[in-house]
Amino acid sequence: MSSDAAAVEPRRWAAFAKSIAVTLGWVVAAAALLSWVGSKRPPERLPAQPIVSISTGQTFTLTELSGQPTLLYFWATWCGACGIAEPVVADFSRRHPNVRVVAVATESVGVVRRAIDAKPPPYEVALADKSILSVLGVTAFPTCIAIDSQGRPMWMRSGVPVPGELDLQSGL
Repeated sequence: MSSDAAAVEPRRWAAFAKSIAVTLGWVVAAAALLSWVGSKRPPERLPAQPIVSISTGQTFTLTELSGQPTLLYFWATWCGACGIAEPVVADFSRRHPNVRVVAVATESVGVVRRAIDAKPPPYEVALADKSILSVLGVTAFPTCIAIDSQGRPMWMRSGVPVPGELDLQSGL
């Protein structure tokens, strides 16, 4: 290898490293912007509407969610963005066994059951009446709502969460 070729090689690597750093910077900035844009004011209080857990067979209300931090994940089987969000929610659930993660759907039990039988999630799946969406201000899927151990909504986000965002924003 000539000395000219040897001198060019480190410059190529330096240029490559710089382009990677710039790209990563833009990705982080975009993730922060998306997080800010998707954030919404959480509901002031939770409704007492019944929710049926497909996972446990029990019925509960959101007003009963005190004593343990909870992450509500509103999704739909037809929602493409939910398919992207699901691994992020699943990872959060696995890493935070002290947080009750409940995926809430408003579709028929048969449709939801087929979806979770095809790919069983590591968190609880439940069904609720569609009216719960408007009561909570859920206008898009997916939407996540973090609830503290006193049963107070702390944070709400519509759209696909960025990996690590649930940890940072929810405070759970």
